[in-house]
Amino acid sequence: MRHGGLQGRPELMRRRHLIELEDQAWCPAAVRRGITDLLQLFLGLGNCYAAILPRLARALEMSGERDIVDLCSGSGGPWLRLLPYFPKTQLHQVRFTDKYPNATASRDLVANSKGRITVEQESVDATAVKNLPGLRTLFTAFHHFRPDAARAILADAVRERATIAIFEFTERSVFAIILFCFSPIAVLLLAPFCRPFRWTTIFLTYIVPVLPLAAAFDGVVSCLRTYSEAELREMVANLSPGGYIWEIGQERSWRSPVPITFLIGYPRSSAGPVAELGAAPGVALQPVGSLRATISLAAPRRCVWDRWATQSLFRHQGATCTSSEQPQPQSSRLYGC
Repeated sequence: MRHGGLQGRPELMRRRHLIELEDQAWCPAAVRRGITDLLQLFLGLGNCYAAILPRLARALEMSGERDIVDLCSGSGGPWLRLLPYFPKTQLHQVRFTDKYPNATASRDLVANSKGRITVEQESVDATAVKNLPGLRTLFTAFHHFRPDAARAILADAVRERATIAIFEFTERSVFAIILFCFSPIAVLLLAPFCRPFRWTTIFLTYIVPVLPLAAAFDGVVSCLRTYSEAELREMVANLSPGGYIWEIGQERSWRSPVPITFLIGYPRSSAGPVAELGAAPGVALQPVGSLRATISLAAPRRCVWDRWATQSLFRHQGATCTSSEQPQPQSSRLYGC
């Protein structure tokens, strides 16, 4: 797929759908478990997805949902770190789903979530989600899909009139690729702290260093697979003309040198009046507005830095845009399609 970048700038590199080792049927189970455990540990320690808390809170508010259906959950993603920010009155439960459910990896998450995480035991295809009401989310998963399948995921949400929120902490940029080339160092430092503890992870890290190399390879490939903002806009351009609001952009924070790319879509009927902010001819934009009342900051004491960072985000996004003279937070753009 060839696309021009934002504001007429050419993209530095084309998207390439190369193979990721952990996706392959021939990948040994010990290697796949090691990679997913390391990713889970990284997401837990860095909590990089805290940057999108205001947007996730707003998506819940716009959808009117109190439950989330997390698609392509794998080992669980960032939910144990995100859930404490939401009171049960706002977010009751998160249901993990996957085409190939990982019951073993999810068991600990369910036990530590105080009943707020459940696991769908049946296989769930993200392109055809049936009989699972709730706001749909995908974390660090959308880049696994080729363009036709990725578009089918969005089309299924539109067909079911479901709100969908997609977040990726990878980016198709030279800087992100260089950064992931250093991931073997992180693997060597973090491997002993993976939970559940596995001797195979230790063996494949320090004796036969498969995991450090595999993590670097899959990290670089994930960056090359990640969709740009321009590609995401093209993907939603012809979905439900006039019926959906699409929010596309990036969030940056001190937690991660690589910005979080997001795509959020919700039915226009739930969005209220759409403000024309003059970003581009014929493009309808929705002001972000104040989110202070939509999310609880009563996180555990150990998350004092998380609370500070989230409060800073709310301060940054607190003013409601009412004219083209007021800039939107970060680089978000919302498109009425």
